[in-house]
Amino acid sequence: MRLYFLALSTLFILFSPIMVVANSAVFVVNSSAVYDYSINQYNAEDRTGVPKNQLFNANKEIIRYFQDSNEHLDIKVTNLENNLIELFNAREIHHMRDVKTIMQWLYRTQAVLMGLCVTYLVFGIMSAAVRKKWSLPYLGRTLATSGILSGGIVLFLGVFAAMGGFRYLFLQFHFISFSNDLWILDPNRDKLIQMFPEPFFFDATMLIAGLTLGQIILSLVSGLYVLFWHPQR
Repeated sequence: MRLYFLALSTLFILFSPIMVVANSAVFVVNSSAVYDYSINQYNAEDRTGVPKNQLFNANKEIIRYFQDSNEHLDIKVTNLENNLIELFNAREIHHMRDVKTIMQWLYRTQAVLMGLCVTYLVFGIMSAAVRKKWSLPYLGRTLATSGILSGGIVLFLGVFAAMGGFRYLFLQFHFISFSNDLWILDPNRDKLIQMFPEPFFFDATMLIAGLTLGQIILSLVSGLYVLFWHPQR
């Protein structure tokens, strides 16, 4: 049993940085408030010629699209001239199909890693409940180590992005994630980038970093608590 617990601890430490980022990213991707922030903050109504309420509804449809089985994103809106139009052109629709593939990979990854996390924590708690004295120190060290490792990685990337490296990371992400150039959109024509300009992605990334740090602090504090609490049992 101890060997099994050690194996789970190692996996938890190795994959926890990905898990906490995935948790935060899924929250942000599924939050209409984050999308609506971009509409308000970056004057999307003026840039797109589409009323805010129509864009807010479109945001909800985008979130549903990431979760449903439809291949193409089909959103119609009424513009400021009261004409019914397709919100996105063919290039944007095909790009969103590529984005959806990444989102579904993200959902699956997050689900698998959360399953690993829950399995590990339940196993650790059950081991402690049956008086396995070695289990709580293992659990505490694992949570603390996970917090330190994840925190170091996230802080490094966050500082790098805040000091001007975000655009480099942003471009590298697109080069790696997409096998085409459909993500290169024209801000004078394409409504997708008018709704969600590059500065919005910086804001969203900082939000993901903040949420991730919150999880990391929780893991670190929990691990230290278990380590200091255990000897007194």
